[in-house]
Amino acid sequence: MKTIQFLCKQLLLLWLSCLVACVGKDRFSVPDIDCEDPGLVPTNTLQQLKDFYSYGGPKIIDTELVVVGYVASSDAWGNSYKTLSLQDHPSHPTAGIKMAIDQANYHTKYSLGSKLYIRLKGLAIGYVYGNLQVGKALGNTLGRIPRMELNDHLIRSCEIASLKPKEVSIQELDKSLSDILLALDQVQFSPADLGKSYGNLDNNDPADRLLQQVDSTCKLAYECVLRTSGYADFKDHLLPEGKGRVVGLLAHDYSDSYLTIGSPEEVLFTEDPCGATTLLSPTTTIAAIRERYTGNLFEFGLSDAVVEGYVISSDQEGNFQQTLVVQDAAQNPVAGIRILVSATQIFKQFIPGDKVYIRLSKLYMDRVDGLLTLGYPAGTSLGGIEESAIGYHLYNSGTHQELIPTDIGIEQAGDPSLESTLVRVQEVQLVSQELGSAFTYFSGTQDQVRLVETCGVWGKLGVFTRGEASFANALFPEGKGFITGVLGHQLEIRNPNDVQFNDPYDPCPVLLPKVMITEVADPKNQANARFVELYNAGNTAMDLSGWTVQKYTNGSSAASGEGLSLSNLLIPSSGFIILANTGYAGVFNDNPDLESSYISGNGDDVYALVDATGTVQDVYGRMGEDGNGKDWEYLDGRAYRNANITEPTPSFEPSEWTVYAGVSNPLIGHPNSPQYAPQDCTPRIR
Repeated sequence: MKTIQFLCKQLLLLWLSCLVACVGKDRFSVPDIDCEDPGLVPTNTLQQLKDFYSYGGPKIIDTELVVVGYVASSDAWGNSYKTLSLQDHPSHPTAGIKMAIDQANYHTKYSLGSKLYIRLKGLAIGYVYGNLQVGKALGNTLGRIPRMELNDHLIRSCEIASLKPKEVSIQELDKSLSDILLALDQVQFSPADLGKSYGNLDNNDPADRLLQQVDSTCKLAYECVLRTSGYADFKDHLLPEGKGRVVGLLAHDYSDSYLTIGSPEEVLFTEDPCGATTLLSPTTTIAAIRERYTGNLFEFGLSDAVVEGYVISSDQEGNFQQTLVVQDAAQNPVAGIRILVSATQIFKQFIPGDKVYIRLSKLYMDRVDGLLTLGYPAGTSLGGIEESAIGYHLYNSGTHQELIPTDIGIEQAGDPSLESTLVRVQEVQLVSQELGSAFTYFSGTQDQVRLVETCGVWGKLGVFTRGEASFANALFPEGKGFITGVLGHQLEIRNPNDVQFNDPYDPCPVLLPKVMITEVADPKNQANARFVELYNAGNTAMDLSGWTVQKYTNGSSAASGEGLSLSNLLIPSSGFIILANTGYAGVFNDNPDLESSYISGNGDDVYALVDATGTVQDVYGRMGEDGNGKDWEYLDGRAYRNANITEPTPSFEPSEWTVYAGVSNPLIGHPNSPQYAPQDCTPRIR
């Protein structure tokens, strides 16, 4: 008997010595070795063991229970540390569990496929970082089984089975498959990860790489993460290109699931990979996702939506930081959007003109500094996409096109449809006060906005430069010409070459705005159809950013609230803007330019038009005066500006107005004349 046991041990050592070196078509199969079986009889299955656990700390097993399992993991390449995975059958397994053991290099003792009997009395079961494990209870935590106790609890049989990985798709991965040897076919690494190694070369943190499963037409089906330890011996190996099969174990970090492999030999790619352009197909547009925003943080969830766009920003000179801006076409775009990323030197991956695909799954959308933006949630708004996840959300297609900016005049800079698109603003120059200035300052790192103007056009445009930009302290060009940049509240240039001033500077004469209030209405039959009409009597379009309409009610000398903001409204020359209450559109069959319950003047209330400097440009009624019985009362009626009046005035002049009211007031032109909507009102007509 001793001779037989000695031969058994020698054969076992011989098999262990060649296990790592011997890699065949099926490297999970091993020869059977005859030896004496320990004679233990299982009392429970692995699944019953897992079901023993309930909520709380580690559950100590105090009865003589025995389970059997087959070793499904190996630490031969260092990608597993003191945790051993067992599954219940060598083929067609239904349950697996992890053993926490104080034994490094356990593959020399518990080889892949080894059948083990586990004596559970004195051990405990509990969760460690989201993984159900068997170990040793240490108070309220689960620790490893001490090395000196391993032989008491983990008993090897003579059987070393040939493991057959369970064939699954990524879609099927769930916690029931944890610690079972799995095989995934038709998978490849994300194109964004190719060129990387399995692990991080500059630190020992775990590294995540994205595995993609594709269908027969190379369309992306499902994805999962492959995680590699920072101490794995193969962490510096480059990810293989191609497509094929991956064998590994499923693990969890609380709610996050990921695969691990025992060695790089468990990645078998024999086919050509699918490229990013075939993996992803746009399912929606930038314009369409912008329309989904309703004013609050918007969550895309686990959406399969993909949009395509062209990069128009660059952080190469430092004037864009942790922001990527894309628009929907290389020329003549109709929509653009910003993306926050927690990374620098983005230009090394995405340069202006690159066509990119944006995966919206797990992203959020909100306005950041007033501009519609994609990113990850942070507090009540957005933060940057984590650097490790940029490759998941942003794919560079490898296609590049020349960007052709949209030519606009300075009066169009407030057009909201141009937000986050590349524009070229023609015929602009620095305002005279800015001549001789740097882009920011000649020293320091403070941000700055320089104002440019177009002679003969009302309004100014700010050109933003970050204090850390490489050209921040350079002289802003003097002269006149055009500026190319990404349009937001200001124009953001990418580098100093975006400013092309090739014509001589031409001092501009001072322009005065001619935006006026030309009609106020309080229809007798529809109180929620009240409106205020603005008209531009000037020869140039007006950007009303910073302007407000303020209401003074019941004789108050103080405006109600902060007023109604007119920012982002552009009123063309000889054009109108309608500010209306919530029922206007249905009554007049006309969409107001701005809808707000703030427009609720009921015949004795004052409206004032206030510009961006806080100066009253025009007014209807007298502030501090109740209109009842006065020469401007419009109760149940309306008042319109006489057509010969073409200049606004901050001092109300009743002679400039024709007034109707449904009251007996001899001071107005048309007393006892109630006005009804829509027939008695004339919005957008002078």
